[in-house]
Amino acid sequence: MVMMSINPYPSRRELAWFGVAMAAFFALLGGVVWLGTESRTALILLWTLGAVLALLYYALRPLRRPMYAAWMHLLFPIGWLLSHLVLALMYYLVITPTGLLMRALGRDPLQRRYEPDAASYWVPHRPENIPSQSFHQF
Repeated sequence: MVMMSINPYPSRRELAWFGVAMAAFFALLGGVVWLGTESRTALILLWTLGAVLALLYYALRPLRRPMYAAWMHLLFPIGWLLSHLVLALMYYLVITPTGLLMRALGRDPLQRRYEPDAASYWVPHRPENIPSQSFHQF
């Protein structure tokens, strides 16, 4: 099941914001490269590339949709990889250790422990709120 997809028919607003985002991306990328390498040549090259692409993008209307589609298809694998990497890191570095720690300490918040002498596993619900208090929410 695919959770991410590329919009083949972006709206005018999406296309307009894409040009700004593309220029900002190259500006930010140039700044990061300059901070990492202190290479003014790379900084100027990336900023110039971003400015030229943004200028072409806004000057030539027929190029907007193909540039948008090319950019999205080029960066889709990066987005897919990063989203799966972040989810895997969250699972293996946060959720799994928490579950193992809770199991080691004997904590059972869902009350799933098997009790052979129990007549039933039903837990009666005790409402804590009085219906008239529903109108006094914060």
